[in-house]
Amino acid sequence: MARIVAQRLTEAWGQPVVVDNRPGGNYAVGAQAVAKSAPDGLTLLVAPDSTVTANPHLFSKLPYDPVKDLTPIIVLCRITPVLVINPTLAVQRVRELIALAKAKPGSLNYGSYGIGTYAHLSSIEEHEKTGKTRILAAAGEKRAALRPELTTIAEAGVPGFSTTAWFALFGPANMASELVAKIHADVAKVLELPQSREFFRVNSFERVDLTPAQFSKLIEDDLAHWGALIKAVGAKLD
Repeated sequence: MARIVAQRLTEAWGQPVVVDNRPGGNYAVGAQAVAKSAPDGLTLLVAPDSTVTANPHLFSKLPYDPVKDLTPIIVLCRITPVLVINPTLAVQRVRELIALAKAKPGSLNYGSYGIGTYAHLSSIEEHEKTGKTRILAAAGEKRAALRPELTTIAEAGVPGFSTTAWFALFGPANMASELVAKIHADVAKVLELPQSREFFRVNSFERVDLTPAQFSKLIEDDLAHWGALIKAVGAKLD
């Protein structure tokens, strides 16, 4: 996603936009680098929601403050997590899976893509087509636009359940509102291009059209959401 945006912004701005990978620390290394940069719009961060919503609750110390050190600019895309089971498991619905887990505690094994990551449509659909997996439900608040026939977990037996994952563009703190609006508008144009729409379709991404203010509210809500969940299970990464 970052490279798609960088390529099109290079063309629109008439100057190179370079993607500089800074892996490590569950995206904390990249976030710290941007947080310490000048607020001139020349250094930006592309990162998933966990960078600003889950990390503050998972780590005792972070080298950046997700609220004070970063400026939310635009959400680039959203993915819909899904609940996936082995097709040999004798359940067809979420309620049946829950009932089985309660009836036989400790008998079911669970696998994940890693701490803080999800199974989602672009990573699962090909396995579903070959019969190697079965998708029981979508995990978002609403049904996935790409799979409207797939019920949500809330609809399927767990009222109030909802979680999504998104990737977004941030800048350092104290960016001028005019600069934020300019970058937001230019990136929004990139996301509407046919090439971007095709990238979204192939990877099962969804477009999220939020203003910077609405994006800030999304972070606030998700920070509280993940904080409550992480506290409930006592998860820590350090």
